[in-house]
Amino acid sequence: MSAGSYSSSYRAPKQYGIDKQTDIYGPGAVFYTLITGIVPADAPSRLAHMDNEGSDPVQPAHEMVATVPVHVAEATQRAMSLDAWEHFSAAEQL
Repeated sequence: MSAGSYSSSYRAPKQYGIDKQTDIYGPGAVFYTLITGIVPADAPSRLAHMDNEGSDPVQPAHEMVATVPVHVAEATQRAMSLDAWEHFSAAEQL
């Protein structure tokens, strides 16, 4: 698969609105991929799964790879949060 086929996995729920919080979602998703080796489901798929199943299909990184520190997994999950209020307000916080 080409790199372009994964691009939607790195977009925040507000896919076409650009602000600091949505700018942080992409790097969070890239970091998740780098530390787990798993490309996360794209935000619309995650939202649909949560509506249907009641849970986020993107598991915390430390549950996927035992050597990932919990604080790193928490920061990654926060960066990729589907709730804009949970995002970091600036890249420096990430």
